[in-house]
Amino acid sequence: MVPAMNSGLKPGMWLLRLIDTLAELGIETSWLFQDGEGTQVELSHFEEEFYAILFELRAADPSLFEPDCNILDDYQLARSLRRGATTRATEAGGSQPDIDWMNGWNMEGSEIINGPMHVMYVERKLLLATHLRFSRAL
Repeated sequence: MVPAMNSGLKPGMWLLRLIDTLAELGIETSWLFQDGEGTQVELSHFEEEFYAILFELRAADPSLFEPDCNILDDYQLARSLRRGATTRATEAGGSQPDIDWMNGWNMEGSEIINGPMHVMYVERKLLLATHLRFSRAL
């Protein structure tokens, strides 16, 4: 049984499904976001398909979107995922330092590419508690 988050979502279930799907494709190690040759690609590589799905969803049920929604302007894969997680963590009372850390933001809330020195050189595996606090808030 995969536990549900506070929101009722079950990301563990979806992660297990992803692992099973990748295994069926013969992918047991490598990049999550990859092309047909197994080369790592940016998340933006999948945006065309992402937009196609959103347009299909809106055509099937316009009530899923705000009337003035411009899919191409309002949604981007990386931004949409981060926006959703940040919004949910904020609504659930997640701490601002954890939210800033997970988003790679500096103290002023702007995004940084590599992060401050303590972010760049920290052993990420040792930050499990920070990652879990953020995830549990979702």
